[in-house]
Amino acid sequence: MKEQYIPQDVEKKMKKPRLLGIDHIEIIVKDAESMEAMIDFYRKMGFELTLRTDHHGGSAEISIPSGPVVEMHVGSRQEVIGINHVAYVIDDLDKAYEYLVSHHVKFADPPTFVHSTGRRLANLRDTEGWRVQLIDAKTPRQESDECITQT
Repeated sequence: MKEQYIPQDVEKKMKKPRLLGIDHIEIIVKDAESMEAMIDFYRKMGFELTLRTDHHGGSAEISIPSGPVVEMHVGSRQEVIGINHVAYVIDDLDKAYEYLVSHHVKFADPPTFVHSTGRRLANLRDTEGWRVQLIDAKTPRQESDECITQT
């Protein structure tokens, strides 16, 4: 393929794309029963079921007012079930922890402070075993040379 030449004066007038946030996160589950369990799990955390479609043979969308849509569907032969993790900002981590524990949600550990980021967080597993992370909104991410992003 031939490289396209863009004159310098035209290139200077072009605006760099600006990311506006996360549109959606897709979670692949193993079967319809698992999807219903996942919907129930996320509803306990404050998500609302907003849409069911026949996309991918049956799909559900859940969301929170200030965040992206989470789409889930049963996996096909080409898809790997799940994701690594999604981190959600939460208004009061301690209250959320107490509420979720009282609703039989199991955490890996109680809320903890991460010195390298200056943030408080808690890790838990959803009904499929995938990691979910809750970040306390009162401890925003610190810009630091010590902060390491893992992919």
